[in-house]
Amino acid sequence: MPILAASTLPYLTLPLPSTLQCISELGFEGVEIYFEGLHNMSAEDVSDTLSTYDFKVYLHAPFSDLNLASFNETVLAESKKRIKSALETAASVSAVLATVHFGRYSPLGLSYPESAVENNLASIVEINSFAESLGLNIAFENS
Repeated sequence: MPILAASTLPYLTLPLPSTLQCISELGFEGVEIYFEGLHNMSAEDVSDTLSTYDFKVYLHAPFSDLNLASFNETVLAESKKRIKSALETAASVSAVLATVHFGRYSPLGLSYPESAVENNLASIVEINSFAESLGLNIAFENS
């Protein structure tokens, strides 16, 4: 049976507890937590905040300033680290699904598109395997 869910994206400047209160008062049955801004919290804090609600939970992994296709090893490693941390949080709160963004072409990637695609695919395989190890369903969006 379909449920009506709301995203926290329009509320990223509000603390997550205030955001969930608004979404609950509007009658939504589910929530997609964007793991950005003030909603980028520890797994324990997210779990505590959700404990007073009966939402179906979806989590949107961070993507701002991250790039799974990056040629810069530091950026690539940090991107994977942040996404994996969000996926661990999603698993800990029994999220129905987590959404992850594909990498994108950086200025250097535009000059070497085949290599950027290879980096992206390798990252996707790694992230997917990690999610599987957590028993978490993920969806990739926006190429």
